[in-house]
Amino acid sequence: VFTAATDIGAAIVDADLFLMDDGAGGTIRKTTAARIKTYAGATNTPAFEATLSGAQTISDATATKLTFTGETFDTDGTFASSRFTPAVAGTYFVYYKAVTDPASYANERDSSTYFYKNGSKAGGTETNFMTGANSSTHGATATTHVNHGIFVLDDDDYIEVYGDINTHSDGDATFKYKVFGGYRIIT
Repeated sequence: VFTAATDIGAAIVDADLFLMDDGAGGTIRKTTAARIKTYAGATNTPAFEATLSGAQTISDATATKLTFTGETFDTDGTFASSRFTPAVAGTYFVYYKAVTDPASYANERDSSTYFYKNGSKAGGTETNFMTGANSSTHGATATTHVNHGIFVLDDDDYIEVYGDINTHSDGDATFKYKVFGGYRIIT
């Protein structure tokens, strides 16, 4: 029996009871809102997305940890120092995007970006432009790297992104427009 109009539409709290048919012959069971949330209300956290609005210069043909100084969001404070450490064991979808920018345009020979898990390479992409006469006039001016991976992580594992650019002129190059993010997959 409702005692006031405010009873209808009030927020559900963990102690509220629900009645349901068990689907096996009409037995009625009761459960709390808290128990339902355990099974149906899981969230994809921890989750984060980090960016770097400027450019990061790296030495030619040298694998370098890519830095991300801004955060779009970080639900559980698990992203710091350009590293994602989930703090909750689980399966994670992780992604990144980065654009190369050789210092002397038209001289990129190849470039790579990789996920590193606990300090070791764990998958990535490579773009190779060694076409024609393999000279500075046969390279590319910029490359976009986009990658994703699914990782099973313990609470203290960590994921980072590394990149390298090999130029025809052996000059420094930059990564820019970088995004690095991830979230826990509900299983």
